[in-house]
Amino acid sequence: MPRQQRFSPRDEVYLASTSFEVYMAAGGVFIGLFGLLFLISIKTGFELLVWPALLVSVLAGYITLNRLEKRERKRKLAELEAEYAAKERRAVGD
Repeated sequence: MPRQQRFSPRDEVYLASTSFEVYMAAGGVFIGLFGLLFLISIKTGFELLVWPALLVSVLAGYITLNRLEKRERKRKLAELEAEYAAKERRAVGD
């Protein structure tokens, strides 16, 4: 059974917090896709396509947000585990 790592409260908050860049990237995906689909719906003369475009854009932004949050959490977890392993090696080496 894998060992459960227990982090300090400060590290838990760091691990649980999502960076601003992740939200900006997800918002950029939403705005870019919605803008593109909005222009397509206006150019084709079928303005009712705006509503499905909004749904697709929200879904794409949500998927992007979730994937980037997971990627960032894995990166932070690896960083914290490496930091704790280095502390453990220093304590054993003393």
